[in-house]
Amino acid sequence: MIKYFIKLLLTKHTQVPTQQQPPDNEQKQPLFPNLQQNEDMLRSIFSNCSDVILRSFLIDGKTKAFIMYTEGLADADGIDEYVITPLMREEAREFIEIRQLIERKISVSRVNEFHTFSTCSEYLSSGNPILLLDNEAIGLALGLCKWEKRAIDEPSAEVGIHSPREGFTESLRTSTS
Repeated sequence: MIKYFIKLLLTKHTQVPTQQQPPDNEQKQPLFPNLQQNEDMLRSIFSNCSDVILRSFLIDGKTKAFIMYTEGLADADGIDEYVITPLMREEAREFIEIRQLIERKISVSRVNEFHTFSTCSEYLSSGNPILLLDNEAIGLALGLCKWEKRAIDEPSAEVGIHSPREGFTESLRTSTS
């Protein structure tokens, strides 16, 4: 009888909750050529993630694009400096292909293409920002990860006489990322 209860407890604790992961049909689905459909799908996949940031913008005032990244894992300053600013200043006279953008305007050393929502989710979870353009069924994962490091410091709020004087001092957003 005890073996039965132990087995029951172990099976309940080893099951992964399905609410945190999108259904398989959403994950394996390829990206849409329509940017709005991609945005809607990604918003539904990451609807419970408060640290996922999505920013829409126009390239040369014509081509719709958006960049999505995880706050605390991606380099927001690098995204502004090396991706958004050069693309918004782009003056294209004709339609821009995504490969031309990589070669001419995005000055990031590591750029990976992806075609499915599952790969997109993996890149976002790893801290890589993703860039999607309208009329393109290809996404770009940009190598702009910025992992926060925690320094061991003496906490000023929790002073103890007989306790160790080391602790981690960081912001809440860094702790949750």
